[in-house]
Amino acid sequence: MISSHVLCQEHPNQKIQGIYIQKQKESGFFKKVCSECITNFQIPSKQILSNTNLVIEIQRMFDRQKCCFDLSETEQILKEVLEKIEQLKVEITIIFSTIRDSILSILNSQKQGDGMFHDIIYNKLDLFQCSQMELDFLYSFFEEKNYEIWMKRKKNIAQEIQKAGVFLERFIKNAYKTSQLVELISTNQKNYLQQSSTKTSTKNKIIQLEGLQEVNNQLIQTNCHLIIQQNGNKIYNYNEQILRQEKNKLGQKNDLVFNNLEQIKFLQFKGEYGVNGYKINQWNYFWNDVLVGGGMYNHMGQKIGQWIDLHEDYQENKKIIEKGCYNQDQRRGVWQFYQDQYYIGGGSYSEDGLSMKIGKWIELSDGFQKKSNITYIGEYKKGKKVNKWETWFQNQIQEKILIGGGSYDERGDVIKIGQWIELNKDFTYDFQLIHQGEYKNGKKVGIWITKLDGSYIGGGSYDERGDCIKIGKWVELSAKFCSLSKVTFKGEYENGKKIGRWDTALSGIEIGGGSYDKEGQQIKIGKWIELNDELCSEFYVTYNGEYKNDQKVGKWNINIQHIKDKWNECIGDGLYDQKGDGIKIGKWIELCDGFNQQKQITYKGNYQNGVKVGKWVIFFNQKLRNNEKKKIGGGFYDEKVNGMKIGKWVELCNGFNQQKQITFKGNYQNGVKVGKWNLYFYVKQGDNEKKKKMQYIYVTKHQVEMYYMMIKEMVLKLENGLKFWINLIRLNKQFLKVSIKMKKKLEDGILLNQIIRQIKFVQVVDHMMKEVMVLRLEIGLNWTMTFINIRILSIQEIIRMVQRLVFG
Repeated sequence: MISSHVLCQEHPNQKIQGIYIQKQKESGFFKKVCSECITNFQIPSKQILSNTNLVIEIQRMFDRQKCCFDLSETEQILKEVLEKIEQLKVEITIIFSTIRDSILSILNSQKQGDGMFHDIIYNKLDLFQCSQMELDFLYSFFEEKNYEIWMKRKKNIAQEIQKAGVFLERFIKNAYKTSQLVELISTNQKNYLQQSSTKTSTKNKIIQLEGLQEVNNQLIQTNCHLIIQQNGNKIYNYNEQILRQEKNKLGQKNDLVFNNLEQIKFLQFKGEYGVNGYKINQWNYFWNDVLVGGGMYNHMGQKIGQWIDLHEDYQENKKIIEKGCYNQDQRRGVWQFYQDQYYIGGGSYSEDGLSMKIGKWIELSDGFQKKSNITYIGEYKKGKKVNKWETWFQNQIQEKILIGGGSYDERGDVIKIGQWIELNKDFTYDFQLIHQGEYKNGKKVGIWITKLDGSYIGGGSYDERGDCIKIGKWVELSAKFCSLSKVTFKGEYENGKKIGRWDTALSGIEIGGGSYDKEGQQIKIGKWIELNDELCSEFYVTYNGEYKNDQKVGKWNINIQHIKDKWNECIGDGLYDQKGDGIKIGKWIELCDGFNQQKQITYKGNYQNGVKVGKWVIFFNQKLRNNEKKKIGGGFYDEKVNGMKIGKWVELCNGFNQQKQITFKGNYQNGVKVGKWNLYFYVKQGDNEKKKKMQYIYVTKHQVEMYYMMIKEMVLKLENGLKFWINLIRLNKQFLKVSIKMKKKLEDGILLNQIIRQIKFVQVVDHMMKEVMVLRLEIGLNWTMTFINIRILSIQEIIRMVQRLVFG
């Protein structure tokens, strides 16, 4: 049988004919090729080596670089170190064993000595029964006060042993650092070999994280980036802003990756690392530089003893801690939850090391916070919820109210059964949204209703088979249902699919809707009025047009409807192709993302096969009713390359709105910003707005850091000059106090010669110090003038650079 190694990977039936040397600009590689590879890829014969020739070339390379000698030399060094480590291992074991035995011997002898004094104090001695040694001890006790001597000796011994313990701890810390250093060298060696063999890149690694950000007391999904540099340092970046920088510590491995933006900014961990990247000894948690939690790790990186853990989504308005005990990384016994030092929940874990919840528990809801203080009270059996569970809510006046709950089966399968009242995830004391109905074997069945602040607002029926399939008439809530957006959809289900007419309502008033096919495919057909996701207190936006096989076709209008006086207007429109592909074509007026009362921005231009082409103009409407649209930006898209910006552009800043009217003007080349860009912002002066202009260019991060360090040093030296003036004033006050005291000591108008000499000495020193301080103050002031001059020069240089149109 022929080995697979001698057969071609591209052509498995062909034997390898040679090794192809593929050379590139920065690197190259070897590749095994067969006769078909050589023919198909037209590989020159000069670039193919036979097995024999390749071995000869490699041997020549070894001979030129004296590789055999080098390899054997380093191998011998490493072997000698290994032998030394084995020898030290034996010696360290003997040393620690001897230290342990000695301390045990000291402990035993102290117990023996303490026992003799114990017998004198607590036991009735029969002097006739005492030995001569015991009588001698009694005599010394009476005459020499040997009890005090004994206690002093014990204390001195304990202190000396304690010093030895501190020395051993330092020794262990140094040993850990040595281990981490050798481990780092080993890891770097492996990475080097891997990169050399696979030609992998050593550039920074960028990871997109699904982050969480608090908005209106709720955590919403957002994206941020984690940059892992070549040296292991981590940088968290959000909207081009650095939130956190972590330096890679010696011995650190696979540490926690954050996704909560507040935790990224404010949460810090401090402690030591042992072998294999394990955390060891005491670790502390800090929130905005304030100690908030922590505990001990053993040498295997397992949590032990008493701990204060932080709740999973610990944040500024949700500072919840969890207190309890760990045994080899497993929770055991009673654990208690606190918020602002008040007990809010907790329960017990099993003592068998499996961290199973047992008995009665008070658990917190996922969105627990001050406006949504919701807890669940019930029983655990072998880590599973059983029997009745209650949902409690604390209202604005700190009263606990039973507001929901239901039952789990007794077998411990965590299956909901019977009637349940469940709280919506957005439930708060001013938005009490609940769902009520029946469970059967963990599945919703029968009628379910939805209530808001006690009033019915929606619901419908599930099939009785327990398949959780919606049937019949339903009133559903929108995904963003809230106090400002009470949007519901009313229609009919058949076997879990929407059919026929579905109406859209806002606060109970019908404002749109459309039809689904009657075949049960849940396909939109015919005319539809769809609601924009972003709702305001004054108006809402709808999209009016036609669907064909679930795709938009023909003309679609974008209308704005004022809520109070029913005023409406078409503010945008455009065409979709008639093929049913949902592709935009021709002229369009579109709304910006997040269109609202403060951000009424529209874009006007042309689409070609779903891609923006040609001229596009950006408009901003400052007043809703007056329709005062003004042109604030725009530019051109290349008609040959899909969606690429070219030429002059005026763009809006991120978050552009009524209060933040900032635009950027500059040039694009092949979709990339180039050259000078001007910044314009609008300043309101009375009833008028004035447009102001600033110029800027793109500078590197290194230039910014150098400029910052220079300013920091200048400010520091200026502070030094001012500090010396303050010290001068203080010394003058002290000198005056000394003079007054010496005047009081004058006897008969005669001042002692010694005092005269002291005064002269103080005056000389004072004069010298004044000269030094004045000199240093001048230096501080000189640095200030230097800083101002450098600032002027830097501004002049920026102006010159702008004039030269320096590229970003």
